Amino acid sequence: MDHLVVVGDVASLIAAGARSVAGWSGEATEVATAAEAAQAVAAGVRGEDVVLVKASNSIGLWSVAEDLLAGSASEVGA
Repeated sequence: MDHLVVVGDVASLIAAGARSVAGWSGEATEVATAAEAAQAVAAGVRGEDVVLVKASNSIGLWSVAEDLLAGSASEVGA
């Protein structure tokens, strides 16, 4: 299943936009911080899932990717 995690001030607008797309069958989760995004993503990642982290550098979402990579050997997909 597709899962969109949106962070920041306009997260609700972006999530609502995703939900309104015809044919969208995934989930859209809104969070306030990069740390919450990392938790939301890590909680749902399994096995051979693909995760795309796309964001502005100013809110530090690179940390989501770093957290996933750091946990990939022991936690993600367990």
